[in-house]
Amino acid sequence: MGGDQKPFGWIALFRDGHTIEQSAATEPSAFQSLVDYLYGTAEYPKKHYLLWFKISNGDQDYTVSFDRDGDAYIDAPDGKCFMTEMKIRSAHLLYRMERDRATLDTAFYIGFGGFDTTDKIDGRCLAIAPDGSYKLMSELPIDYAMIKIK
Repeated sequence: MGGDQKPFGWIALFRDGHTIEQSAATEPSAFQSLVDYLYGTAEYPKKHYLLWFKISNGDQDYTVSFDRDGDAYIDAPDGKCFMTEMKIRSAHLLYRMERDRATLDTAFYIGFGGFDTTDKIDGRCLAIAPDGSYKLMSELPIDYAMIKIK
């Protein structure tokens, strides 16, 4: 891939107004801060609700938004919106970053997953290539969840 591609970073906004940002994929401490703020720690067990999680390279934005009632959807830069057929009751963020060791290109997977109103696991996930193109995953990759859904 070309060296002129802008790198992706992410930002998360919580209901209480708190934000956590990872401006470059080389900042792993931001991800740990995100996990700790979402799910709490032993010292600070309070969980916080995510309003949205956005991956952007300055030109293209991919946003996973979470409703107050637990549902979620993904907005892509081409104007498409991805959601489930049935309402999700308590959607969790799906996020994964993969770096190709040979090319150093970074791909991202973002989305949401959870139990729908029929008690089946459902969700949506986009695979985002280093050039900003994307594809909708045909299956929900539960292994990419910040917390596995069982």
